[in-house]
Amino acid sequence: MTDTTRNVRPDWVDGELFPFESRFVDIDGHTVHYVDEGAGPTLLFLHGNPTWSFLWRDVILALRGDFRCIALDYPGFGLSTAKAGYHYLPEEHADVVTGFVDALGLTGVTLVGQDWGGPIGLAAAQRRPGVVDRLVLANTWAWPVNGDFHFEWFSRIVGGPAIRFLARRFDFLVKTFILVGHNRRKPTAAEIAHYRQAQDTPERRQASAILPGQIIASRAFFSEVEAGLTDLAYLPTLIVWGDADFGLRAKERERLEARFTDHTTVIVEGAGIYVESDAAEEFLAAVRGWTSTQRFDAKTAGERDT
Repeated sequence: MTDTTRNVRPDWVDGELFPFESRFVDIDGHTVHYVDEGAGPTLLFLHGNPTWSFLWRDVILALRGDFRCIALDYPGFGLSTAKAGYHYLPEEHADVVTGFVDALGLTGVTLVGQDWGGPIGLAAAQRRPGVVDRLVLANTWAWPVNGDFHFEWFSRIVGGPAIRFLARRFDFLVKTFILVGHNRRKPTAAEIAHYRQAQDTPERRQASAILPGQIIASRAFFSEVEAGLTDLAYLPTLIVWGDADFGLRAKERERLEARFTDHTTVIVEGAGIYVESDAAEEFLAAVRGWTSTQRFDAKTAGERDT
């Protein structure tokens, strides 16, 4: 059984695949794992489902020479442990990310959100005005999708009792999502093992099993996120989009483009929802090209508490 209840990195994490120092911080009773690599303008990476900070390893490895790269795991994901009574809801994850930003004293942040990391991160940004200066959004959304059949069927079926049982009992989501979400390349056995080991018991799989149903059930949360976009819509935004995503369509990308008027869009042809892992070189080229056009405040670039 994986021991993620203490501030110790488990032995199954391969130091060559994940060559970063694992750090842990207490956020409201949760043990939150994160990596904090490099120096320079701060990039805060937020993952989706059923992944963890491991998703960003290639991106962090390439960018840490020029940026301070921070990536955390939500409670119940990766190497983070939730306190008793946690329900693994996106609104709760947003509270944890907000607490994490406070705990590290982050400012001048470029928020990099993929899949669920988009709405969770945007909610945190709304709760801490002025902390986030820029956005990188990759295959994500930020509004209620209730009534849209495309999302209704997915949320009700994949978030329903039968699939939740398969997810908890047989790790169904990792076995299917990680493979289906990579279209340009096939994840290696070692990569898949790192996603599976992070969820090696039915209890550890509860976090990822909950989220599909919340696409519909967390309507109030998504309404709050959408309402708060008015305060973020002026931020410079990079939209990186894998156009072979099985869940998020061109329709969602176009809505983000309409909302964030100061945007640059890079479409990665043939890439799946995990575009930063599926087509890392193109994702990195998009980020490097866009950040080269941005002005960063030297006063807040890469400082960390020691």
